[in-house]
Amino acid sequence: MELAPPKFELLDEETTKKNLELFKGERTGWVLVGPKKWCFPYKYTEEGEGYYNFKARPDDTWVLSYPRSGKYTFELYYVAVSWYYLNKAIKTQGYVGDFETFWHLFENNLVPWSPYWEHLKEAWAQRNHPNVLFMFYEDMKHDFPKAMKQVAKFLGKSYTEEQLKKLAEYLDIKNFRDNPMVNSTELKECGVIESGVFVRKGQSGGWKDMFSPELNARANEWIKENMKKTDIRFPYFDIFNDSN
Repeated sequence: MELAPPKFELLDEETTKKNLELFKGERTGWVLVGPKKWCFPYKYTEEGEGYYNFKARPDDTWVLSYPRSGKYTFELYYVAVSWYYLNKAIKTQGYVGDFETFWHLFENNLVPWSPYWEHLKEAWAQRNHPNVLFMFYEDMKHDFPKAMKQVAKFLGKSYTEEQLKKLAEYLDIKNFRDNPMVNSTELKECGVIESGVFVRKGQSGGWKDMFSPELNARANEWIKENMKKTDIRFPYFDIFNDSN
């Protein structure tokens, strides 16, 4: 028996008009889905039911994240900056505005696949499920060999130290960036995405160049307010005691 997908509503006309001026690659607008108002492209109205009733296999493995936080999850600032660059690079998004405008949309849940916090909280609530492995990029950055062993154990696999060493080299950002399996080579060749942006630096400090002192203070307050509503705490990063 197929399940009915969540109900949706069209993004209001005024906001849609403004956003279509900023996202030149989007031509049909957006919808807000379900009680949490997930922001999806309008095409969800045609394809949502199929996604909602997708039949997964027992041995399927899913890697889930908010956009740009699957490979590079770090502080929320970094996620927003990375997502900004990708929206500029992908022609089907075609974002033409500046970063401050993008942040305004991001914090008001008006970029695709928002809201960020609801996405994170849903995953966090399932972190103890036996079929879920919840990981922070900070932990992987701090001790990558340990993180690889965690993933292997979760998948029921075991590897020698030599195999883990080879895997670490394979996943090194310098090699990762040149890997056609993950750097969207085919999309670049057909002109859907610009070169040199899909796999970026894999470092955490670059986001600071994008935030003015005023925007940084505003972002801090927004993050603090949302962090008060959850028991999620990012390792090695304390928003309540970090002045950035």
